[in-house]
Amino acid sequence: MNRPRIINPAHRYRATARRAVLRLMAGEPARDTLHRLRTNLRRLEAYVELIGDRERAAALRQLVSRLSRLRALQVFSAYLETIDAPHRDHRLVQERLEKARARIERKRWYQQIETFLAELPIEGRSVPPEWVAARLRTLHQDDINALQALATDAARHVTRAVLHELRLRLKTIRYQEEWANGRLGESTLLSMLKQMQKVLGRYEERAQFRKLAKRYGLKSRKAIVKDWRRERARARRIIEQLPSLIEALRSLTDPIAQSSAWRARRLESPARPLPVLTR
Repeated sequence: MNRPRIINPAHRYRATARRAVLRLMAGEPARDTLHRLRTNLRRLEAYVELIGDRERAAALRQLVSRLSRLRALQVFSAYLETIDAPHRDHRLVQERLEKARARIERKRWYQQIETFLAELPIEGRSVPPEWVAARLRTLHQDDINALQALATDAARHVTRAVLHELRLRLKTIRYQEEWANGRLGESTLLSMLKQMQKVLGRYEERAQFRKLAKRYGLKSRKAIVKDWRRERARARRIIEQLPSLIEALRSLTDPIAQSSAWRARRLESPARPLPVLTR
């Protein structure tokens, strides 16, 4: 009996990203719109990595990075409201935010993103599960090797760079697992990834806020540093969960069905080579 083909969500990711970028091109300032665009670009990056297209994955990473400064300033501006920062701090950050927005418009980066998305080739509406299973087995081994290396680095000294690299690795694993699981429901692995990513994300934000507060000479810097130290302690404890995560990745025998009955069965037929997108 043939297994159902996996619905390819990359079409949805691209459609959502294009709607968001068109709104931004029209001048919509909402930070949720920018967040939606970056998130779906990251999901598309995970997708093209999954099918083996490293060139386009690198291009998508670059597109996301161009929006990072504006996103950081938007989140920072909202954060300052939660700590009752003085008006001067809000004004300084808002000025930088407007400059970052103007730079994106001057460089026409939104238009470049829209063009890239319009031309991005995506495989059919569904794909054979054997292809996804074969590719994920390879990627999971790469993930295990990378996580072990990060654990070794963390054993010497837990730096922001180590935690940042770990957060990005977890994000890619999560998006690829979501892609493969489809509508099968959330797995234990996905829950673990989301929890770890959330803690690391909060620390990365506070680290950015601390850096910006020093650069701009904000009067609320003391409160920001205190918050940063608290989130740093939480993020460092995430390292303790790496052995469990590595073991979870090792235990996967059929990654496309983390929470389904498929996981109890081996693939009956050998996996065909995954298609690689070409220009």
